[in-house]
Amino acid sequence: MRASARLNSGSVGRGSRVTRSVSGRRSLLVHAPTEPRRTAATWFRSLVLASTLAVAIYYGGPIASVYVRYWRLVNEMEVDAEIAPGINDQALRRRLVAKIDQLGLPQAAARFKIERTRNPSAIEISTVYQETLKLPFHALVVTLSPEVRAPLPRGRPTIE
Repeated sequence: MRASARLNSGSVGRGSRVTRSVSGRRSLLVHAPTEPRRTAATWFRSLVLASTLAVAIYYGGPIASVYVRYWRLVNEMEVDAEIAPGINDQALRRRLVAKIDQLGLPQAAARFKIERTRNPSAIEISTVYQETLKLPFHALVVTLSPEVRAPLPRGRPTIE
């Protein structure tokens, strides 16, 4: 078989070049990738991707912080609903108001509605508040209403 026949018979991917290395009587084909060419389109796509990522991080930070505080408050409400059979509503309210202060939420969030029902035996804790997101060129008011409902064990007295 001739070397030129081998050179043309193999499949060569786009962006590769074929070189021939001869050692003794054998010929060996080596596929060596070529350097990719940077075109204006590739550069522009990279620029658009980088700027989109920067804008997402710039705007996403303040938005994410609002929702992180919201989920921390919901988590505290869930914990308090679990321990509700052992403590009264005033103690629950004090714990939740302390968490509001710790998270830096608006004081409107401290207006908790704590309701215990007998049939079915459950506790519901809820509140409603608004946060204002100050973004460049735009201000956004977000209304959040965390609510937690948890069953209370039957037959176990609650401290009123």
